[in-house]
Amino acid sequence: MTTCRITEDGSLEACRPDFAIPEGYGFAEAALKIMPFFRVRAPKGADGKTVSPLTVHVPVRWTLSQ
Repeated sequence: MTTCRITEDGSLEACRPDFAIPEGYGFAEAALKIMPFFRVRAPKGADGKTVSPLTVHVPVRWTLSQ
């Protein structure tokens, strides 16, 4: 799980790993490296303006290809 701040343009910044299971295999570091490729729809308030800054928790599940 990684926690990031959502910017006005929907990119993620100031990301930090919360935890990785199993620990010690580099999964948290790998998750941080892919966060720049994620985009989210930044939420808008009642006035129609982008609500910023907000925090989002991004779960990353790694799987082995067969």
